[in-house]
Amino acid sequence: MFRKTTSNQVDKPTLWQEIYNRWEDQINFLSIKITAILINYPRAIYTVMITSILISLVCFFYFPKIPQQNTPLTSASMINSVSSSIGSIASSAGAAKEILELQSILENIVNKDSLTQQDSMMVLYVFERMHQIENSIIKPKIPDSLTHK
Repeated sequence: MFRKTTSNQVDKPTLWQEIYNRWEDQINFLSIKITAILINYPRAIYTVMITSILISLVCFFYFPKIPQQNTPLTSASMINSVSSSIGSIASSAGAAKEILELQSILENIVNKDSLTQQDSMMVLYVFERMHQIENSIIKPKIPDSLTHK
């Protein structure tokens, strides 16, 4: 019913095939060396393996993880934290909108052929306002309910 789509393109080798083709001599050399070590020293390898298992068991049983003491969250504190987060998102969006408006004012002033004293005062005001917005974003007022004392 349906025909299988075919193509005349030759399949490209995969990444692993390319790596193997490039490093084939080194890979074969390492595999021969590793095989020789495994065949010649089975007891040493076995003791290293058992020793590492025993060390991990000792560490597991004698160095237990100390559980952290978590304070239970009340629904009121969660609601306060969510509402303050939403408020900070809204204030950041408002600040971004105001910065975009200030940038458009600066672009209009810069595109003028000649500047007046009023334009200079407007540029100073825009930069001061941007600085105020930046400081209000950098140092947000965190409610006391969210600080851990």
